[in-house]
Amino acid sequence: MFTKSLGPSKVLDLMTGRLGLCCMWDNDRTFPLRTMTLASYKKAGSDGPQKLAEVVLHNVSQIRAMINLCDQRGWNYRIPQTVFPLMGMPGFELKPTDLPLWPLIQRVFAGISNERGSVRLSMHPTAFCIPGSDTQKTVVAALSELELSAVILDLCGTPISYDAPINIHMGCSTGGLEATMSRFKSSLDKVSSSVRSRLVLENDDKGEWTTYALYQMGWTGPITFDFHHHHCNPGLNTEHEAFSMALASWGGHRPLFHYSEPDPTNSNRRAHCEMPTRRANDYGALFDLDIELKGKSKAIAAYETL
Repeated sequence: MFTKSLGPSKVLDLMTGRLGLCCMWDNDRTFPLRTMTLASYKKAGSDGPQKLAEVVLHNVSQIRAMINLCDQRGWNYRIPQTVFPLMGMPGFELKPTDLPLWPLIQRVFAGISNERGSVRLSMHPTAFCIPGSDTQKTVVAALSELELSAVILDLCGTPISYDAPINIHMGCSTGGLEATMSRFKSSLDKVSSSVRSRLVLENDDKGEWTTYALYQMGWTGPITFDFHHHHCNPGLNTEHEAFSMALASWGGHRPLFHYSEPDPTNSNRRAHCEMPTRRANDYGALFDLDIELKGKSKAIAAYETL
């Protein structure tokens, strides 16, 4: 259940679901993040590690500022995977702790840990993070990306549990759903407990991995219910049926679900709209809700008034 208005000074009751900002405050205008390509890193030669460290320090500082604003507004925050450019790549020569400016970077992360208040932090690795792939190269890259996500959440001082989830999609169904789930579970045997204790799966907006398919194929961890994805790809279940399955999968942890709406100006019904026109059906349940509309913080503020 959500309150109608969550102003900057609003102190949220623990029994009230929270809305969440996804990665950017306003599409990188107010708190722009920086990146670095592998080509740029190599071109910099011996200066590469220092330049990369400067990018990371900038990004972590920007994220700290956004988390502080989220705390003021009673919102949660999804940390972007791009905090550490290049460092989720398998075999990259540096680990975060190898960066020249690591003590400064670590200090900013400590600030996040101390200041985030009740902001729930989460991560959503890229669409290319597919542990259930039938291609070994893709699996290795996926596991590397997952471990980096866990490191970032650990540095932010979050719980090693579904209260700080790492959310991914199955992303493929090569060989059938059963074979894909089997490969996925085998891959999970190779990850750290920091990943395994946080990993949740989301219903896809196309293909066969609906909420029910995840449940039917033996996934026993939490399922992130994405309202927009269900609208695009409901399978045989109503929204309420799929929502209820996902809700029950979180056990004693508060679910974190996703909300967006289709863009009426785009022929691709999977495209996300800029601003909300309605609220998600909550069916009387308690859950947090990441707002994935393109309007970012403005979209959340608008959602609160509906």
